[in-house]
Amino acid sequence: MFRLLIPCAQGAHGAEEKCRTIERMFRLLIPCAQGAHGAKEKCRTIERMFRLLIPCAQERTELRKNVEPYNVSTFDEIGWGVSMNKNYEKLMRCYESLREKVKFEPKVAIVLGSGLGDFADNIQIEEELPYGDIEGFPVSTVPGHAGKFIFGYLGKVPVVCMKGRVHYYEGYPIGDVVLPTRLMKMMGAEILFLTNASGGVNYDFGAGDLMMITDHISVFVPNPLIGENVEEWGTRFPDMSKVYDPKLQDILRETAKENGIPMKEGVYLQFTGPSFESPAEIRMARTLGADAVGMSTVVEAIAANHMGMRICGISCVCNLAAGMTENPLTHEEVQEAANKTAPLFTKLVAESVKKFI
Repeated sequence: MFRLLIPCAQGAHGAEEKCRTIERMFRLLIPCAQGAHGAKEKCRTIERMFRLLIPCAQERTELRKNVEPYNVSTFDEIGWGVSMNKNYEKLMRCYESLREKVKFEPKVAIVLGSGLGDFADNIQIEEELPYGDIEGFPVSTVPGHAGKFIFGYLGKVPVVCMKGRVHYYEGYPIGDVVLPTRLMKMMGAEILFLTNASGGVNYDFGAGDLMMITDHISVFVPNPLIGENVEEWGTRFPDMSKVYDPKLQDILRETAKENGIPMKEGVYLQFTGPSFESPAEIRMARTLGADAVGMSTVVEAIAANHMGMRICGISCVCNLAAGMTENPLTHEEVQEAANKTAPLFTKLVAESVKKFI
């Protein structure tokens, strides 16, 4: 809605002068609230006035395409319903940029976690695209995450594979963290296969175990659907009863059994990171019903479920979590354990995907 005011400032020369002009326009609204008594009541009155402007922004007219971008991050944090529109516009820019370079249409999207990037070697590659070549796309900064899309085939199934993901702890807003998921859906992907490296919370788990995700818990991580709902993506209040598709889970179980691959099942909990969890936080996670914990996946599953994708997930348990052993936790340990488990992981994911479609 703030962007609708920008054309009024177009007579000003330069970005700084335009910002000052817009700021003066906002200040003109404040005297309208002087009749309210007390600072809090005045703030509420001004807020209600801003909200009255929101319907004017609903139609997404051509005017918005010709407006110079304006930083509304402060207002997004307050939660006045602007961030979703901004996320929608950013997603469309990324999609247009990607489609200028890649025409491939996948049916299955695969996200590879820490230490699992070598799985892409099993794909009959048709095209590759570094994240940095996509306008506005968030770029992974974590060791072990190559940061590019791989397009190709597993058997006869067209897939897009994220070789490295972005995380909330890297400093990206949550809308950017789930942008790749939404983008892969727009490319044509109907199924999302999520993978990650995790810490085991269940005492029956050990380093190197593979765990099929049957449900999830989010702790301290912002829900990616907060803000104005974009109807093109999904309903305002999506059902979360069966985020992880039962039929896809049956395929994973069948594939694991056929190939003699031991596979646990359990609940995955996402913390924010980047620090590893404290022993007290691990006790909390176990009390909540978690079997493994990590720093990704749940928000991607929420966004994919919102957009109607079918979802499944495998977590590579790379260590036992804090307080469960005397060993300190390191990212290098996670990568090493993931590398050792990679052959089984590769077999399970590749053979399962071939049965999806």
